[in-house]
Amino acid sequence: MEDSDNESNISADSLQYEAGAVTEKDVAKGLTNRGYSASGTELVYLDLCLVNKNLTNISLLENYEYLQHLDVSNNKLTNIDVMSKLKYLLSVNASNNLLTALPPLSLPLNLLSADFSHNNIYDTSHVGQVTSLLNLNLDHNEITNIYGLMDAPI
Repeated sequence: MEDSDNESNISADSLQYEAGAVTEKDVAKGLTNRGYSASGTELVYLDLCLVNKNLTNISLLENYEYLQHLDVSNNKLTNIDVMSKLKYLLSVNASNNLLTALPPLSLPLNLLSADFSHNNIYDTSHVGQVTSLLNLNLDHNEITNIYGLMDAPI
């Protein structure tokens, strides 16, 4: 009897979601604008809005590689590493979060517009790797030196 109680506790624990992690239900509610994948063979959602959800983890979004527009503003995100998996992303709004840096290889190479305002960003060195970037908002951050933007067309 004791073993079956432990097994049910383990399975119940494995079903619990990490507090602050985006869920499939959150994603389903925020998806809009259906279109076709890059190959033109799949019908996919292109836009995702996850505003003001108290999110701390959006790693689940790696399963949505065809997203073109992502809004994760007004959350508690400390990193956006998942963006490296979203190779078709054209715009992102990650304003009003807890970001301190934009880590290497985290920004999609075709990104046109990015809003990282109202964070705690102090490191801009990797933004310049995105040569397609036309609009970049870094207002109200902790930036003391601007570097890494020499090759960016902004």
